Amino acid sequence: MKTFSLVMVLAACGPKPAPPEAVIPEAVPVAPQVVPQVVPQTVAPSSAAVGTAALPDPFVPPPPTKEELLAQAEKQLQDAAGLLTTRKLNDAQRSVDLLKAIAREYPDNALAFYNLGLAYQILGQDSDARKAYLRATDIHPSLGDAWLNLGAMRRNQGDNQRAMQYYRAGLRNDGENMRLRSGLVSVLRQLGNYEQAIEEAKKALVVNANSLEIYNNLALVYLSQAEAGIDVPTKLALSQFYLERAKRKEGGDKHARVQCNLGRVYEMKGLVFQATAAYQEAMLMDPDLVQCSLYLTAIYLDSRNYGDAIPLLERSAVNEPENAAIHLNLGIAYRGASRYEDAKREYNRVLELQPENPEPTLNLAILTGDYLKEFDEAVTLYESYRDAGGEQAALIDGYIVATLREKKRIEKEERRRKKREERDRARQDRQRKLEEAERQKEQEALQQQPVPGMPVESVAPVESGQQPVPSEDEPAEEQAPAEPSPADPPPAESPWG
Repeated sequence: MKTFSLVMVLAACGPKPAPPEAVIPEAVPVAPQVVPQVVPQTVAPSSAAVGTAALPDPFVPPPPTKEELLAQAEKQLQDAAGLLTTRKLNDAQRSVDLLKAIAREYPDNALAFYNLGLAYQILGQDSDARKAYLRATDIHPSLGDAWLNLGAMRRNQGDNQRAMQYYRAGLRNDGENMRLRSGLVSVLRQLGNYEQAIEEAKKALVVNANSLEIYNNLALVYLSQAEAGIDVPTKLALSQFYLERAKRKEGGDKHARVQCNLGRVYEMKGLVFQATAAYQEAMLMDPDLVQCSLYLTAIYLDSRNYGDAIPLLERSAVNEPENAAIHLNLGIAYRGASRYEDAKREYNRVLELQPENPEPTLNLAILTGDYLKEFDEAVTLYESYRDAGGEQAALIDGYIVATLREKKRIEKEERRRKKREERDRARQDRQRKLEEAERQKEQEALQQQPVPGMPVESVAPVESGQQPVPSEDEPAEEQAPAEPSPADPPPAESPWG
């Protein structure tokens, strides 16, 4: 019988507590106990006349055989499971309607209840999903994937203890289910029971020495120990050893989470270049691997490579819109790219998702004061952060003093700027007036100049006792020789006569 497999949360661990490992249920490898769906038959009225005994009508179809009813029920169950593969809410609701009808008529059909649980999960109705899974395990205790999904649902709710109980219950009836064993190792790791997790992983390898997921989870246990500061060099070496073995298993070289975890080992060893290459390769294998995106973008942010960080974080925000860490890092990236309003929106989104966490308020205060220069709002945010008891609350008074000092400096600089602008405007106005006066003088001088081609009389000033000089256009008058003045004595005769 074909059933739908529901993918749970993502794998690996990050700078913050890691999300649960990916739990990928597959089709249940058990013989389905299909009970035929009863289909109401339409019986044509007899051709006999009214009042006479009803006679068999040769045109009425015979009732379906047992084999036909089994095939019909099988088809309906497959149709319902096929609707779940789209993950669309409308299709999931249609699947619920089909499966509820089957379950109502045939309450011992374990696969109908299992797929009904998947449909309810898609619709976000976890309580109904849990009831459906439990009913499936009551009918068929060895239905390991139902136990697997029950455990995954509890992990998503943060109840790792209850998840561990479901995994162990499933293993009692389906001991060779490596997904259940992988889930158990993962939840023990998250609970900090490292030695027990290692023991369970080694038990699983006895059952199946080729399980890629077990090798990956065993490597994660050692990696978590290194992150906890437990014999870091040794644990990192062991983690790398098992990850390399996982890569040699079938499909391991294309396994995105194995590659991502190997990058994490490199990063913790201080091999940033190798870590970056490993993360990038993992993202090529699975562009939607959110935890690996956070690892890689953290390296980009440290190196101020905001251009490469932003597209990865934006995609991750689409995949996990409720992940506050993504929005926080995206706000930092936007701020680095001078997209301040976008950064402010992301920081506010973090506060919506984590109203009890004061730390994003500090990022918002820094953005508001240092970049947007909205000092009064920044002071208010700093005070809110301090009053909420943030991790750096003891430093906030100093930040507030520095912000107010910067506000005064900016205001003083603004006043100086305005005065400079006023002086510049006054100087420009005086210069403009001088230039206008010069232009006016030039225009007046031009107006006094003679028109080209017109004769112009030129009269020189006459000094006292001086005859006027005739112009070239007038002929000079003949003048009589000057007579001697009577007052002058006559000239004496020359003795050499």
